[in-house]
Amino acid sequence: ALAEERHQGWHWAYYNFCDGDIRTTCPLTKSLLNTSHVNEDGLVIAVHFRSLISIQQHLTNKAKTNQCFILMDAFLLSVSPAIGVVAGMGAPILFDGLLTQIVYHIDAIFNAFHRDALSFILPYCSRYDKRSWWSSQAILVFRSLCLYGHVIQFNGVHITAQKHREYPRNGDPWQIDRDMNLVPRSLTSLQTYMKSERIVSALILRHYGGWSLAATSDECRHRHTSVNPVNCTVSGGKIRQKS
Repeated sequence: ALAEERHQGWHWAYYNFCDGDIRTTCPLTKSLLNTSHVNEDGLVIAVHFRSLISIQQHLTNKAKTNQCFILMDAFLLSVSPAIGVVAGMGAPILFDGLLTQIVYHIDAIFNAFHRDALSFILPYCSRYDKRSWWSSQAILVFRSLCLYGHVIQFNGVHITAQKHREYPRNGDPWQIDRDMNLVPRSLTSLQTYMKSERIVSALILRHYGGWSLAATSDECRHRHTSVNPVNCTVSGGKIRQKS
């Protein structure tokens, strides 16, 4: 992804990773394009979405993008979560009409990572790949505690179908050795409390100010932003808070 960014010459705001065999639906698109049908939380996203749709209308048909992905981009650029995910990945929508909710245990089907959050969660750890590929995502989930409260599920896009190919998934993916320093000491009690729960809370979007490095603790920034590529041990890095 970093090589592709350099090749394009862009400064990406988000790095989006998703399975190539998913299908999505986004019934919210019509209402967001109609001002009279948008509630207060929807207005947070609607302006960006309409602007992106307008740009698409000036492109050739060959270059046009699926509206679900445009809507997801509008959500990311408007809301600025540390990690953005979509509905249909295991975390149920808490109630009808809820646009966003804070989640924790996220599936790898579709993840959008804020560029400033990459050091807290990537690279993926291959230490347990022979046993189960799911363990690499479990490790990412544990590391995401440094971003707790800023992993947001956007219910405007739903995954409706996915084909599973064969890959290793034996045993309990959450059974991970404790020698990797995945979770800051100050957050181990939160890790125990959350375990593998998916839901944290409903989110009133218009009251949310977005994620930035300033929202992370000194402990996370100074001791949890570098990963040994061989054994996946987490340590300190050189990340700096932007002024």
